[in-house]
Parts: sequence; structure tokens; C-alpha cells
Amino acid sequence: IMKNIKIIIVCLIILLILSIILLIFINNNKPVSYDGNELDANIEPEDNAVELNEYIGRETDDNKIFVVNEYINQMLAYKNQENSDAVRQLVSNYQEIEALNLKQKQSIFYVQEIYSRESIAKANYFVRGILRTIETNDEETLSEIYLKVDIDYTTNALQISVINQEMYDQTIQDTETGVEDFSIELNEYNGFEPKSYSTEEICNKYLSDFIIKLKFDRELAFEFVDDEYKEQKFNNDLDTFNEYIDDNEDRIYNATIQSYLENIQGDITEYIILDTYNNYYTIESTGGLEYKIILDNYTIETEEFISAYEQATEQEKVTTNISKVVQWINTKDYAQIYNKLDQEFKQNNFPDLDTFETYIQEKFFSFNNMEVQSIEKISDNYICEVSLSSGYGVAAEQITKTFIMQLKEGTDFVMSFTV
Repeated sequence: IMKNIKIIIVCLIILLILSIILLIFINNNKPVSYDGNELDANIEPEDNAVELNEYIGRETDDNKIFVVNEYINQMLAYKNQENSDAVRQLVSNYQEIEALNLKQKQSIFYVQEIYSRESIAKANYFVRGILRTIETNDEETLSEIYLKVDIDYTTNALQISVINQEMYDQTIQDTETGVEDFSIELNEYNGFEPKSYSTEEICNKYLSDFIIKLKFDRELAFEFVDDEYKEQKFNNDLDTFNEYIDDNEDRIYNATIQSYLENIQGDITEYIILDTYNNYYTIESTGGLEYKIILDNYTIETEEFISAYEQATEQEKVTTNISKVVQWINTKDYAQIYNKLDQEFKQNNFPDLDTFETYIQEKFFSFNNMEVQSIEKISDNYICEVSLSSGYGVAAEQITKTFIMQLKEGTDFVMSFTV
């Protein structure tokens, strides 16, 4: 019996030692976070799954908006080419597409907004946009149309439907219905691939969007103009805005991007665009074709401009100001120049704005390229010889003008010129 008791005691001691060793091991190997602190074992692990917008909401992803727009235009291209087989395999209601009467016309669709519902497997896009059609006689018509684009990610296929405004309005207000259950069979024409757009492409699309708004509805376009700029440039007046667009219609409607710059500041992306007419556009976008636009780089003087101007030499300041004046001439912003004229010079030569405007229109080109030839300082005046040309190349006409300028406080200046 004593022998058995000794065996039991030894076994208990061994079990106790093993328990102590196991406890020490557990305490020394508790899970820790990246900052070295112990993690609470009762905390549930985070769900890192991507949340998709399964209920209707305004689409804010520019890439998704532009790729949907691209597939709609591909369908319209097939329709313009009278490729009915391709159109039938892309759309669900061919008769409604046929009713658009697009034969022998150039048709381009400009998306204005998209509301979407999306899951891992499916997506519904409800699209409002402007359809631009050009007849064989070059007559242009603009109309608003509504479309639905379904994408089946399981087959990478899409389908386009024409819908009416009533269905569109009802759908975008429905906050309860999730993504529809449907399937689309892949065919020769309806394959879908996502796409990423370059900064240059996005700049082009935003500028094109503003131009189509100008053509379709000036009042709508005016809503997209930056508020501060709208006040300073147009005194918040739609008629003044319309007059400016009418005066500069050819330049704006035919704008071609020469260079661009992208600045990301939090939720806002700023695109600064220089066109081939040396005009600047600044577009501040929050995504999803929600943006504000500024139509020049001189009406609102940014902190960056003021800082650079203050650090510039006096000759650089004169050159910058002459450049402003030439831009004002090109954009027919005659009042800006008139307000900078020396008072005595103004009284002797241009007693009112109309007289000055007539002179500029007669003596300068409708578009002026500028090249400063020389700058000389005499007392407080800078004498600046400037060569102006009507365009690029050897065929362009040329004139030379002498500007006399005085630099004032800050970025202000007064000037006169040879008459």
C-alpha cells in the first residue's frame, strides 16, 4: 500500500510541475498588438471585407462613371454604323434604341450623373446624360436621355436599356431595393472590362462636360462655376456670364488641352488646365462629376500667385502684368484693361469703355500671342516693347506695341500704350 501511495504522490508532483510550466508558457506568449500592448482575447476580430453599395446611391467613382459612358458610346457607334446585330446583342429593348433615330448621324453621349447598386456579382447603373447628335448637314441637336446599364461580373458581360425619366426618378429615390438578380450571357459584343483613366483623360472629360453643359443649358453650366469667381467675374449675373461665353464661344468650345496639373487636397482633386489658346481652367472636383470651375487664372489671385509675384523681380512683375493684359484682350475682358489705364491717358484717348473696346477690336488681333522684346526703366515707368502675332507659324500677322507701366502696391499696376 505504501508503495502505491508513493507512486501516486510522484505522479501528482509531475502533473503539478507540468501545469506550472504550461502556465508560464501561456503567460509569456499572450498575443500583442503592434504597439506591444497585450490584446484582449474577448475582442472579436475586425471584419475587413469591402462594403459594396448594394442600395441606391450617387456614384462618385470617376473611373466607373467614365467606363460606363464609354460602353454607352460604343453601343451608339454601332447604331450610327447601322450594325443592328451588335446593338441587339448589347441592349435589352432594341425598339427604344431604334426610336432614338440615330441612323447616319454622329451621336455622342455625355453622362451627367449615375446612381448605382452593386454587389460582388452584379451591378445596376442608372444613368442620366446628354445625347449630342450631328446631322449630315452639320446641324447639332442636344437632348436629355436616361439609360440603365447592368453588369454581370460572373460572366463579365453588360446590357444597356433605354428607360424613361419617371423610372429614373423613382429608382434613385428607392432606398430599400437591393441589386437585382439577373444573368447576362457573354457574346461577341457585350464583354465588360473595368478601366483606369489617366489624369489627362480625366481633365479632357471634365472640360468636355462643362462645354456640353454650356451648349445644353447655360443656367445649369453657371451653377458649376466657382462661387467666388462667379461673384468677382460676373457679379453673380447670368446675363453677364452669357455675354462672356458668347464673346469667347469659339475659343472655349474648341479648347484643346496643351498641359495640365493635378493637385490632391483631402477629398478635393484640383485640375489646372492650359489650352492651346494659353487660357487656364481650374477645376476642383469631389468626384462623380461634382465640381466647380474657374475660367481664367487672373480674376482670383491665389496665395501661390501673390507669393510668387512678391518674390519676383520688377521686370518679371512687368512681364506678368503684360501677360494678363494680353489675356484680357484675348478673352474680350475689356473692362479689366480699362480699369488699369492711367487716368490722364484714359481721358485723352478713351473717354468711355465703348470707345476703348472699339479701338482694341480694330487695332489688336482676335487672338494674340505675346513675346516681350525689351523692358527699360525710366524714372518710375517701365517701357516694354511687345511683339504680338495672330497665331503660330510664318503665316501669322505681327504687330509691335509699346506698353508703359507703373507698379503699384501689391499686385496692382497702371498702364498706357502707344495709340
